[in-house]
Amino acid sequence: MHRSRLAVGVLSALVGCVSMFSHHALAGPRAARARAGAKTGPVGPDTVPAGAALSPASSPGTEQTASGHQDFSLVIHGKTLRFESVGASGKLLGSIELPVAPVQVVEKNGYVYAACRTAGLYVVDATDPASPKVSLVKDKGRDVVGIRISGDLLLVSLAKYALGVFRLTDPAHPRALQGGELAGGAPPLKWSNGRGERRPRVRRVRAGRSSGAVVGRKRRAARRAKPRVVVSGKVVKVARGKVYFDRGTDAGLSVGDRVAIIRSKKVQEVNPLTKAKVTVQSRRTMAVVRIEHAERQWSRAVLGRGDSALVGDRFETTVRRLTANKYFPRRLGGLWRIRFGLWPVIGVNTRAFSLMSFSSVAYEFKFPLKISVELAPLIAVLGKPHSGVAGNVLFTAAYSSRFFELGFGVGYQGVAYGRSGGVIGQTIRLGAIDGLNLTFMNQLVWSDDNSDGEQRFMVGSLSGQINIPLVSRVSMFFSGGGGSQRYGYGDAGVRIYVHGTGGPGTIIISSSLGMAYIVSERRVTKPNTNYTETEKTGGYGVTASLGLDFRL
Repeated sequence: MHRSRLAVGVLSALVGCVSMFSHHALAGPRAARARAGAKTGPVGPDTVPAGAALSPASSPGTEQTASGHQDFSLVIHGKTLRFESVGASGKLLGSIELPVAPVQVVEKNGYVYAACRTAGLYVVDATDPASPKVSLVKDKGRDVVGIRISGDLLLVSLAKYALGVFRLTDPAHPRALQGGELAGGAPPLKWSNGRGERRPRVRRVRAGRSSGAVVGRKRRAARRAKPRVVVSGKVVKVARGKVYFDRGTDAGLSVGDRVAIIRSKKVQEVNPLTKAKVTVQSRRTMAVVRIEHAERQWSRAVLGRGDSALVGDRFETTVRRLTANKYFPRRLGGLWRIRFGLWPVIGVNTRAFSLMSFSSVAYEFKFPLKISVELAPLIAVLGKPHSGVAGNVLFTAAYSSRFFELGFGVGYQGVAYGRSGGVIGQTIRLGAIDGLNLTFMNQLVWSDDNSDGEQRFMVGSLSGQINIPLVSRVSMFFSGGGGSQRYGYGDAGVRIYVHGTGGPGTIIISSSLGMAYIVSERRVTKPNTNYTETEKTGGYGVTASLGLDFRL
């Protein structure tokens, strides 16, 4: 009989251990991380175990009161336990300093139990919060990492996967229980769930911060909580990456609220029952943003990369995640994209004036398709002994998604003196259009400009670019390339979103510095001779580019 009761006690303790360690995500591994905190000073709120500062449960459905002691609010400030009056004033009643910052604190009937790592388990008598005192220290040197209360039992978790069980018959002097005592009448180990109990008001602040900096689950949960009343309205202004709404604090909006910007339009659909065409309003969420400023009649939010808003769009409060993403913003379809770039070259070894430009017009469909026409590159060399012009025109269709693009095009390459003919081109993009991406372009020319004088595909041009977002409205890029038109370049620069964040109305300005090599060649025959030589104009030099990107 004694053996069966002992077995029941051991199993009950094991269940308590498993519950304790599952609740604390295995105190041993966490203890190694928290040990550094105990040595260096106060432990921040993020290191407090999930069950910190929970008071023990009393009988379900009854209200537990702290008979015989004054009610107080407990503030953990580094190594100091501060006892403050309950209410808005928060008047300091008393305080006591422990040897180290506690990693977990619980309170019952005016007695505070603090897990102080290797300093042990501290029992603080706060029945008179004006003069708290240490009544007992247990398990000193055993690395106490967690504590919980179940009924009249105090459960102490140690770093080396050990569990101590104490009886709180005398709350000022907890008594350690043995296996036989557990089997002989200890209640089952059940963790309190907060129903019918008095939760101590505990605040933990970091050293150097105001004691009023309250942190905890409730505030985080409140920020994620679904709003009780949905506030809706219209977008009345969009300027410099900010969107303005026609509702403010009078309508229930406040700073920090999230709102979804919704674009609607009338579309024709077929009624599946009557087979008749009906007109319905479509709804497309263009962005989820956070209110950064609110007045009585209006409010404002900042658009992130990939967000889009137009005057007249609707909005409504939501709990959805923000859509802005600096590195991988959403692809916005249904818009035109017009780009232009100019690279003048200041010659170093030539007096000729050289110029290189890239331009394109593209349409991004709402589904993953893009069509474009490009004049890239257009090269001009002006000087002596001759001038020359070369250019490529390419029509491209591409599969274009958020993270990937693959395109194929056909066109023509014209060179005043050199390799001319039909062109086929390939384009590939890895990454987001307005985020982190790597783009590579290749063109092949059908020409007889070779030593054999035969028509075949030959290299026309190669180019590439990498874009790296720095902040929400600025990116850095590195680009380079060259081609059979006798040009080559390499540069580095920045791209700035001066208006918008990628949607319609966006204006992006880019500028860069680099080196370029541009030459125009032709073969000439000397008068009265059969001697032919190559005549060159141009050379290498420094280039400073300017580019524009419009979205319509």
